[in-house]
Amino acid sequence: IGVACDRAKMACDRNRASYSSGYSYFSDEMLKETELHRYIIENLDRAIRENWIQVYYQPIIRAANGRVCDDEALARWIDPEKGFLSPGEFIPILEDAGLIYKLDLFVTEQVLSKMKKTTELGQYVVPSSVNISRSDFESCDIVEEIRKRVDEAGIDRSMLTIEITESVVGNDLTYIREQVERFHDLGFKVWMDDYGSGYSSPDILQTIPFDTIKLDMQFILQYEKNKTSGIIISGLVKMAISLGIETVVEGVETEAQVEFLK
Repeated sequence: IGVACDRAKMACDRNRASYSSGYSYFSDEMLKETELHRYIIENLDRAIRENWIQVYYQPIIRAANGRVCDDEALARWIDPEKGFLSPGEFIPILEDAGLIYKLDLFVTEQVLSKMKKTTELGQYVVPSSVNISRSDFESCDIVEEIRKRVDEAGIDRSMLTIEITESVVGNDLTYIREQVERFHDLGFKVWMDDYGSGYSSPDILQTIPFDTIKLDMQFILQYEKNKTSGIIISGLVKMAISLGIETVVEGVETEAQVEFLK
């Protein structure tokens, strides 16, 4: 009876955002989602320990000279049983469970390790950015945890950039501004990720001193299909320049997009 009630509750929750009457049946798809949810939570520590979670680096190219100026660290879970798990599958689950801080600190440690090895090889090192979640601030003192790891690695704090998504800011502008200022006081740069993916407000940029905003990839993906997207990108870039904020456009894949952004 307990299992039946739990499954009925899951089916019911599917209609939580609806304001009209309705009903849902528990399905095999829901069962798979439930099993994956449990699997990810139960195996996170093992995935980190046994390197099922790997870090990939997305280069950021400066438009002025065409050279890599930064890169972004991205987590990918390559599971021996489940295969490839996309961030869209495991990140929301870890955020809901309050465990995402383990992943974000692991990624930070991997970035620092890469920087040390690159330096030892005498190769040029570019700053790397890591993403942090709202849940990180609630689970630990994420500012201090990152500061401690960077200093222990002997890496200059300016080499690690913190990325915060628009959704992290939410309605609590004052709290996030305080955390951004803490990072700044310690010598870290802070970027706003996915600007424009939700209900972006200029108030965010007025209130929180981001060093860079990353425009959501949907803007550039629409550029060649809908020219109004180009007008919006131009307007956002000009606004950012006026505020003394740098810009990065995500998802650039074609020569036409590159030439437009230049």
